[in-house]
Amino acid sequence: MLSLSLKLNFSCLCVAIFVTVLHIGSSQATTDNDCKKLNSSCYTCTDNSACYWCSPSKQCRKYPLNSVVPSGCSKHQWFYKQCTVAGYWLIIVLPCLGIVVLISLGCCIWCCCCRESKAKKEERYRLEDARLTKEKERRKTAQNQRKADRQEKVDEIRKKYGLYQHEPSYKKLQEIE
Repeated sequence: MLSLSLKLNFSCLCVAIFVTVLHIGSSQATTDNDCKKLNSSCYTCTDNSACYWCSPSKQCRKYPLNSVVPSGCSKHQWFYKQCTVAGYWLIIVLPCLGIVVLISLGCCIWCCCCRESKAKKEERYRLEDARLTKEKERRKTAQNQRKADRQEKVDEIRKKYGLYQHEPSYKKLQEIE
């Protein structure tokens, strides 16, 4: 029973919303004659979303749905849904400014990210260089140790066979004479 009453309430709510939207839509002007009835001022004309105000001729006209810029008004002095900024500026200039702002914002974000990334790369390179330097020193120490071990073995073999000499086997020419 409760589920049936919820469904009924929901259905009533949907019908009420539909009727309200239909009533609001029907109260707006839909023809050029309906817009001409609103010729008293720009504000009364632009309150209706189907009309635009042409400032040079001081007429309220129906906004054409098939084009962006209405062709009936000269000098780009037409106003749609407000009377502060001309429609020409709203349609052409403001989107261009918006694009410039978005591109500038994107460039700023990119620069900030690249600088941070560059600092991270430098830190990574510095750490990698330090690691490689330590590795190089470790290898050099190990190589010197192996070289000393080999020299010790060679010296032992020379002693064993009597080839080890503390003094060089050559003498200077002056000592010989």
